[in-house]
Formats: sequence, structure tokens, C-alpha cells
Amino acid sequence: MKIEELKKKLSAMGVPNRYYAINTSYLSNTYVLQKNYNKWEFFCTDERGGKNDYKTFIKEEDACEYMLEALKREMEV
Repeated sequence: MKIEELKKKLSAMGVPNRYYAINTSYLSNTYVLQKNYNKWEFFCTDERGGKNDYKTFIKEEDACEYMLEALKREMEV
């Protein structure tokens, strides 16, 4: 899955836009997916600007799948 498909799936799941940021600026308490040179970075921000659950991926597809699963879990809580 690529970024555009991920965005469509998140929208279909009813995930509020404020819960995530993809290749854009972000606020605290947000799931972030961003391209950084030749890798993809995923992390969750906290209220102090910290990056939690930091993971890197070489493939866009792997990063998108990981973010989708993380937000599915978040929506279940």
C-alpha cells in the first residue's frame, strides 16, 4: 500500500485527521509518518515533543502497513 491508499483507508475507518500526519507538520499526540532521505520514519509524538515508538522502514509499503495497524489499535481503545 502507498500513501494515497493509506489515506483513503484511514478516512474510511473514520480516523480523525488530527490523529495523524503524513509528510507534513505535526502537533503533539500525533502518529507521524514521514519520508526522511531514503527511509520512512514512523513515531508518535508526546506533549513534550518526544518521539515514541520510533521505527524506520526502507519500503513505503511497510511503513504504511505499520501506521495503518497502529491507528487501528488506537481506534479500538
